[in-house]
Amino acid sequence: NPATRAIVVNNPHNPTGRVLTDEELTAIAGLCVEYDVIAICDEVYEEMTYGALHRRLASYPGMWERTLTLSSLGKTFSLTGWKVGWAIGAPPLTRGLRSAHQFLTFTTATPVQHGAVAALDAPQAFYDQMRDDYRGKRDLLCAGLSDNGFEVFTPEGTYFLMASHPQANDDRAFCRRLVTEAGVAAIPPRVFYGDPSRGPGLVRFAFCKDEDTLAGGNRPDFTFGLARQVGHATCRSMRWEVRHERPDISHNRSFGGPHRCRDRRTHASRVGGSEWAGRASRLGNRHNPGSPTSIEYA
Repeated sequence: NPATRAIVVNNPHNPTGRVLTDEELTAIAGLCVEYDVIAICDEVYEEMTYGALHRRLASYPGMWERTLTLSSLGKTFSLTGWKVGWAIGAPPLTRGLRSAHQFLTFTTATPVQHGAVAALDAPQAFYDQMRDDYRGKRDLLCAGLSDNGFEVFTPEGTYFLMASHPQANDDRAFCRRLVTEAGVAAIPPRVFYGDPSRGPGLVRFAFCKDEDTLAGGNRPDFTFGLARQVGHATCRSMRWEVRHERPDISHNRSFGGPHRCRDRRTHASRVGGSEWAGRASRLGNRHNPGSPTSIEYA
């Protein structure tokens, strides 16, 4: 559409768990170039893929100068309450972002910034373990739902999956029944659709739980092969010990422990400092090595 000025691309995708293919991203990039459209890419689940390859739209021909890539500590490190993330793009785009961003947030606590720096130094083994951990949880939940009458759409990424059930003609009513009759909280996906009529019949489950929760079913009134799911705010029970190289920063920080991520409404703003800048440059250069990188922290 010639009137379109910008699009939002969520990849990997919430709630479906799809990871866009090279063919799909090539088509999107071609349209953006043809119609001179800016792409705002939400890639917060970039590290959570299970066999499918996550590709950055910004790396496609003609897309670096017209793409803002957004990511966050919240999903990868189970730190949703910290509200720390970043945007990577060419300077003209981040200049516009900063103009809007200054009116939306005020500050980010200094300890949170140091924690974010430590998280970004995670070794590759952390990401490999995380993927293996989530893949096992995904498969466990898929099997339990399939055994109990659900048609499961196995996700390629994220920690969500979509499933349909013969009794789920009204997704809201069905999710309410899951809560009141089985003690399971799921999301009615109609809220994700521009046309809500396309949502009923499907339910979104989250598998960022410990295995005992996913493989529950000891309650006689609950036969889905799950125990209590408390929505997507319960973090996975993986722990990662961080030993920061600076003596003035606390050692042995733990991320992603078996706790609930409470949204403390921690506001965020730009983060300064050479530690951030160095790591940000490396992140940006992964998008387009050799290109000038402009980073805006959120």
